[in-house]
Amino acid sequence: MIGRRGFLRRAFASGVAIFSSKLGHTEKLGESKERIRLAQAGTQKGSQGRQKAKKHSETLVYKGNLSGEALARAYGVEFMSGNRFTPSKELLHDIKVLLVRECEKYNQVCKINPKGELLVDPYRVLAIFSAESSFNPNASYKHDGKGLGQLTEITIRDLASLPQEPVKITDVFDLGQNISGTVRYLVRINRNFLKPHERTTDRIVQIYHRGPNGVLFSENKAAIEAYAKRVELLYQKLKSEKALEGYLDAG
Repeated sequence: MIGRRGFLRRAFASGVAIFSSKLGHTEKLGESKERIRLAQAGTQKGSQGRQKAKKHSETLVYKGNLSGEALARAYGVEFMSGNRFTPSKELLHDIKVLLVRECEKYNQVCKINPKGELLVDPYRVLAIFSAESSFNPNASYKHDGKGLGQLTEITIRDLASLPQEPVKITDVFDLGQNISGTVRYLVRINRNFLKPHERTTDRIVQIYHRGPNGVLFSENKAAIEAYAKRVELLYQKLKSEKALEGYLDAG
């Protein structure tokens, strides 16, 4: 027989074991709940971040057709034709929004891109804008090139006569029209001016700068190559700065 003291000792030990077991279970349950809470908070934060990025990349500061002095006033920048130009944050924002929209249009499956290949790199276009005009929508300082991408009259006529996805530019200094024309011309170079094995980044940029005949027959190939190298350096700089973060990652 177990004495009263022995019974009490066993009962106490059993109670401690049960309590410890329940306490351990409670702690584990608490830890699980905390992990779930943190995971949910992280998911919610990530969702909010994506929504914020999407909103950020889809919202324009100014809407409507703007060019010339009206554009300069709207964005608070100097009205000038040269490339010694400092863009405002608002202007850069709208350039990025419109640029990414145009690139996504051609990089997804469509008539001229049935496989959904990367036909035009948004960062590369941004680098070209930097090299051509320093992001000045009113630039017109060399040859007959005009606007952000320094589009020429020949290029504008060519874009309007394309059998697929033509781009009609009525105001080359209009922000949206110039971006649309620049992106479409780069897609055209990729698809129509080069054979698959010739589609290198340098080649595309060189043709953009001088045209297909200019690259083939120019006597100053060093200048053309220097331009391509400059665009590449700008491209790498913009990439390292993550200049399109929050624009490309949206949606």
